[in-house]
Amino acid sequence: MQNLWLIITSKLFLLGSTISSFSQDSILMKKIENDAGYIYDHTNKQYWLLTKEKPLAFAGNYGTEITVYTFNDTINRIVCIGYNESGKWAKEFILLNRELIFVYVTQNFLIENKKAPAYKNFQGYPTIEMRYYYNNKKLVGEKYEGINDKEMIRETGDLLQEECKRLIQWIKNKLPVESLI
Repeated sequence: MQNLWLIITSKLFLLGSTISSFSQDSILMKKIENDAGYIYDHTNKQYWLLTKEKPLAFAGNYGTEITVYTFNDTINRIVCIGYNESGKWAKEFILLNRELIFVYVTQNFLIENKKAPAYKNFQGYPTIEMRYYYNNKKLVGEKYEGINDKEMIRETGDLLQEECKRLIQWIKNKLPVESLI
């Protein structure tokens, strides 16, 4: 009987730890969403770039539009939109104190694409949507629709931080702004 009690209390402890750990991640992800929302509404300058170069992995041969948002000459949001052979794609990077905290990635598929996912966005397009949450330079969570390849989702999340660094450097090299941080 004592062994059974030990097994039950051990399982309850482990279950409690799992719930607590998950709750902490959801709370952190909610905080990141709130920070991202604040940043979204707090910019004081915008810069636009239209390029045939491929500063991002999704970029196709059709060009990429990049909108850079800053607050007090510090980049806090970058929105990239373009077209590739699959359709329209977008990536949005949100930075807080020069650190990446959130990335939103979407791919809307052409109606002719027979391999498009079943998930449809608010416009009715077959779509893949991925949201990545970062804290202290570490991926702490992700949400996704229209895709089930968990390995690809995780790999993308790991690669986005480096992609963001390269993109910021590319932007700094292209914009005629001396004080941009």
